[in-house]
Amino acid sequence: MKVPVYDILNCGPNHKYAANGKIVHNCQGLQFQNLPNKSDLKQGVIAPPGYVIIGADLSNIELRVGLWFAGQMDKLQLLQEGKDLYKDFASSVFNVPYDDVDKDQRFIGKTSSLSLIYGVGSAKLRNAIKQGSGKDIGEIEAKRIVDMYREEYSDVAGMWRTGGEVISAIHNDYGMDFGYNNLCAVAGGTGIRLPSGLYLAYPNLRQQYNDKQKLEWVYDKSTKEIDRVYGAKVFQGTVQALARCVIGESMVRINEKYPLALTLHDANYLTVPERYADEALQFVEEEMVRAPSWLPGIVLGVEGHIGRNLKEV
Repeated sequence: MKVPVYDILNCGPNHKYAANGKIVHNCQGLQFQNLPNKSDLKQGVIAPPGYVIIGADLSNIELRVGLWFAGQMDKLQLLQEGKDLYKDFASSVFNVPYDDVDKDQRFIGKTSSLSLIYGVGSAKLRNAIKQGSGKDIGEIEAKRIVDMYREEYSDVAGMWRTGGEVISAIHNDYGMDFGYNNLCAVAGGTGIRLPSGLYLAYPNLRQQYNDKQKLEWVYDKSTKEIDRVYGAKVFQGTVQALARCVIGESMVRINEKYPLALTLHDANYLTVPERYADEALQFVEEEMVRAPSWLPGIVLGVEGHIGRNLKEV
């Protein structure tokens, strides 16, 4: 099935596509967010005749924003120098020179870096590595990696503790600064104020006992669902919101010159005439790595591609 991008974005609620005489999709229910990166279904999303798709995604944006927000500037400096943070941490874990880190070691460095920044414990780290590599590193090794990360990334770990203070501030309706360079502020019970002026709110924040009779913080995630929250999770939610603000600002700038067709997670997609492909790709990449004024000194990375269908980019 081949569905042009422009048709997907403009189809009405009853617009359906058929293959071999059978109804195969209702466009209103199409959810690109759930398509795996390597899904062959992406081959069916094609540019209009004479056009190509430009796709560009920010490289480990949450990791970069999280390090900045925590004030972990020594690691951001490594990015400025062109270093790979996954290899850097793997070098510490396996006690090998940076340039000697192999593919399997880097995988563990990557999985650890992306998980542990949000306070994941040894059991979850062990399971994540096993699922991704098929290898079980064991509980002792997993705990060693967790302890090493929290020591090497002490500013990040410190921000989890500050996140716990933020919970108390929201619950008790008082203000405090949150994040490196006082980037965000707690406006009492209203929640965490982002640079955009939007707020992260935790409605009906309260403490209650869980199934193990342990007291924990919870809030009303929706009218029918509650969710627990703790310091590292407050940090995670704030970082993810800020990362979205970064890509959101780039979307506005890009859209002024080239109308966006689609955005997924940390990536932007647009269709342009083939003759403008290289020019458009360069423009998109430049706009996506432009640091927001409220994140001075952050190092952003982008990877862009040109293709006829969504899988190629």
